[in-house]
Amino acid sequence: MSHACKLLIFLSLTGAALSACTTPLNGLERAQVFNAATAAYDAGDYQTALSQWSILAEQTDPAAMRNIGHLYRNGLGVAKNAETARDYYTKAARLGFAPAQMNLAMMYFSGTPKGKISADRLAYDAKQGLFWLKRSAEGGYAPAIERLRRLEISLTPNYHPNNHPNNQ
Repeated sequence: MSHACKLLIFLSLTGAALSACTTPLNGLERAQVFNAATAAYDAGDYQTALSQWSILAEQTDPAAMRNIGHLYRNGLGVAKNAETARDYYTKAARLGFAPAQMNLAMMYFSGTPKGKISADRLAYDAKQGLFWLKRSAEGGYAPAIERLRRLEISLTPNYHPNNHPNNQ
């Protein structure tokens, strides 16, 4: 990695932009940037977190994409925007990142009625919600597995856990 790129990484950890550095970050550098973003998020410095995670999202880091989705979904350091949150969650979900698949499912399940979109909610879409929830569960994500199990229970009349095929 060039000296200039190393300098830009150092500056990015102090809040300056790294977008001029087109060289992909190695694993250690990615971890450092991700950890700096997480620390900024934990400290309530959402703009710095967004800046850092954006660097990683540009390099197709699905965890960073998901975290940016959280910022937009919750209006942290940015205007609340369900469509932008969905776009970031979808990018990460398509890369197979099960936590983002779960977030996307929950956005569709908790959507507004009758297809209305607001700044903070998508339109309700059970089909898309179930699609992404199943994908997340298939990826082994425990919260999705549990949510899918609870959904199955709520939709199955006279459900009893001892009668479930997985328990026989």
